[in-house]
Amino acid sequence: MIKIIIDEKYENSRIDKYIRKNYPKLKLGEIFKFLRNGKIKVNSKKVKQDYRLSIGDELSLYFNYENDEYNYYKLSEKEKQDIKNRIIYEDKEILIFFKNPQEVMHKGSGHETGISEKLKSYLKNKDFSFVNRIDKDTSGLIIGGKTLPKIRELTEIIRERDISKKYYLLVEGDIEKNRFEIKNKLFNNGDKIVVDDRGKTAITKYKVIERYKDFTLLEAEILTGRKHQIRVQMQSIGHPIIGDKKYGGRKDKYMYLNSYSISFNKIDIKTDIPDYFKKYINNKNIKHL
Repeated sequence: MIKIIIDEKYENSRIDKYIRKNYPKLKLGEIFKFLRNGKIKVNSKKVKQDYRLSIGDELSLYFNYENDEYNYYKLSEKEKQDIKNRIIYEDKEILIFFKNPQEVMHKGSGHETGISEKLKSYLKNKDFSFVNRIDKDTSGLIIGGKTLPKIRELTEIIRERDISKKYYLLVEGDIEKNRFEIKNKLFNNGDKIVVDDRGKTAITKYKVIERYKDFTLLEAEILTGRKHQIRVQMQSIGHPIIGDKKYGGRKDKYMYLNSYSISFNKIDIKTDIPDYFKKYINNKNIKHL
């Protein structure tokens, strides 16, 4: 029997398509048969072929499959050293990694590989998986599990919001309030996320760290985990994130959103304001207000 914990890469995928993609030698008819007779189960239960996978689902596969050995991405020595330098925390079961801006989480969509594949190769552990994700243009801390039980535990921690996550962001304009909270409903209209009563509630606490002539450095603590939550909320109050072209921000090489703090169980990790933030601020050569 093979057990697999679903991560964010396959969230909302149909079970039959997931099996077809990961076990290409199986014919579609065989997959349907295995689903009917319980040789493929999700969370110890039979499911139909159109079942949509959720993060943390446990797949149990009760069939023999001669699969090729896991094909690890071949890392150069430079890549190995880069990965080593960006591991912020590591123990026997957990790894916390710093993702650079414009770096993809997974291979696909024109990218030969992502940091997930690189970490699997670095650790020589095909079971390694990140349990949270941040957008391609966002930088900062992401959490990975090294074993299936730990991945399942970490996924549950995130689902139950038993975790604190904070971000740095540079936004356009001067925000007058030192502290404020935004609570609204966010809806995916198929093109992007918008504020709409049809959506799900999103709550974020914001704090001004520093004001400049025409932009502000903020800290954001998310209390819910909606897609593009901070980005859409900043646009909704007329202060889009600098570099966030999708949500009205001025053009720049980077989008200035960084996940700098993660706290759960007894782990409490914080990183400094990224160098590319500092460079943007210093290049403006503007005195603080």
